[in-house]
Amino acid sequence: MRPTFSWLRKTAVSIRYMIGLVPEAAFTARIYQARQIICGQYANWASEMFPVNMPLSAFILCPEEAVASLDAGLHRLARGARGFALRPFQPAVGSASGHIFLDFDDPQNAKQAMPIRNLHSKVSQLLKEVYGVAVGSQGGDHEFKPRIFLMQQATLSEDAFLSAVVFAKGVVSELMSHPGESPMLWRAGGQLIMMRLESQAADVAPDGWIRGDWARDLRFNLVASHQL
Repeated sequence: MRPTFSWLRKTAVSIRYMIGLVPEAAFTARIYQARQIICGQYANWASEMFPVNMPLSAFILCPEEAVASLDAGLHRLARGARGFALRPFQPAVGSASGHIFLDFDDPQNAKQAMPIRNLHSKVSQLLKEVYGVAVGSQGGDHEFKPRIFLMQQATLSEDAFLSAVVFAKGVVSELMSHPGESPMLWRAGGQLIMMRLESQAADVAPDGWIRGDWARDLRFNLVASHQL
């Protein structure tokens, strides 16, 4: 009998797409630096597998022939996007699954995030209109929250994760504001992007994308980028 070698067996690659909003360059640079420090300090790099962005969709199933139509729709949305200025809160814990993020949803000032919420609504409508695009349970449910992740899918102990939250707040406070100055604002500007995501780990189980199996080996390619 011929021996088999596990390292020779090929695992299928699972592909998804995602739409995101990238802040203006100066703001992105600060967030990138903060994310790098936080992830490196706690040896958790899942969020660094993505470009710095605010997700506007869940993981999307999109056939190759539909990508061009989706890209054209995003181009139209970017041209019609209205300006905005946002000030982030201190990082907040997203869930027990181990997320830390910059939260732009101010309950005291709901109008602040309205331009981004409107853009998200238009992206959601576009995804429904493009033939072949599938959203929902197969790609992961997406209840929109205006946030940018600093840490995702952390596999830390409870004490270590609480420590990471405190550390993240300190890092963001240091990088995003200076004594005597207002916190740095994300003003009008940025890019509307579409990413092509590949993961072998997410293909092993039917719900691999939803439960975060992609964190083991995610690769992304920037398919489209449209200036606001």
